[in-house]
Amino acid sequence: MVWLCARSVYALLALGLRLVMARVFFLSGQAKIEGPGVPIRWPAGGVDLSVTLPENYVAHNWPATWVGFDILLMVFMAATAVLGYLRRQLLVLAAFTAGVLLICDAWFDLLTAGPNDVRLSVITALGIEVPLAVLLISGALRLVRLTVMRFWLLKPGMRLWQLPLFP
Repeated sequence: MVWLCARSVYALLALGLRLVMARVFFLSGQAKIEGPGVPIRWPAGGVDLSVTLPENYVAHNWPATWVGFDILLMVFMAATAVLGYLRRQLLVLAAFTAGVLLICDAWFDLLTAGPNDVRLSVITALGIEVPLAVLLISGALRLVRLTVMRFWLLKPGMRLWQLPLFP
């Protein structure tokens, strides 16, 4: 178990280092993402990426990737619970992030499921992960709306997306 945790920490540190070292250049409407092991040219439309990706790819550190993602998801869900219990505004960010991570988890579970696991992946995605994500994201947006209305920045009937960043 300690070995698995050490590998997860190593994978998270390596990912963090890779993200820090990554550089984004904008060249004639294209974003070129460069870094150690990340040579990707991504046109503005993103269509070229779907054509140039290999059909099969062997992912290294696969268990560390999944364990790290699940740990991150659990941290944000725990943070949502604790911040909700303490009634803190930071709950909005934690809940929204946990909801997005749940949607990503459902997506990857469905796409990486083997032939025997597809049914279970669909049931957990549609029965647990997506409804919980909708609850977390919509709850976070409601809290933002209530907070903004409380400070008289949002007029009755005004949509939340119409609120300027600096009123």
